[in-house]
Amino acid sequence: MEFQMSKQGMVLHQRKYDKEILKRFRMDNSNHPSSNVEPNVKLENNVEEDKVDATLFKQIVGSLRYMCNSRPDISFVVELVSRYMSEPRVSNMKVARRILRYLKGSIEYGILFQRNSEGKEATITCFSDVDWCGDKEDQRSTT
Repeated sequence: MEFQMSKQGMVLHQRKYDKEILKRFRMDNSNHPSSNVEPNVKLENNVEEDKVDATLFKQIVGSLRYMCNSRPDISFVVELVSRYMSEPRVSNMKVARRILRYLKGSIEYGILFQRNSEGKEATITCFSDVDWCGDKEDQRSTT
């Protein structure tokens, strides 16, 4: 993790690690989508779909889980693909690779801890996402 001082405050980011994982998984020259996941994507364990290399999938997801420390914008979708670590399929790998491509286009993102020059208390604003009964297999919700 890296910290960078700016006029607005301190930024927590992982740019170096981001570049390393993109290079490691040969995604450093890929194009990048504007979002980390397609809208309304529903992942499922489709037994009719081809399996992918589970070791490679686990390495990608593990790297993405570490990126979540400084990139809460990918936490939701990384949790979704993490559900399929035991038997990953082609559709699961496509979503994981899309997240990597998204990281390439948003490599400058991080968490800003704003300076408080007026003597006021610092405030943290959080956002969340929810998927009500979105899991096709057990109807569980994701927050």
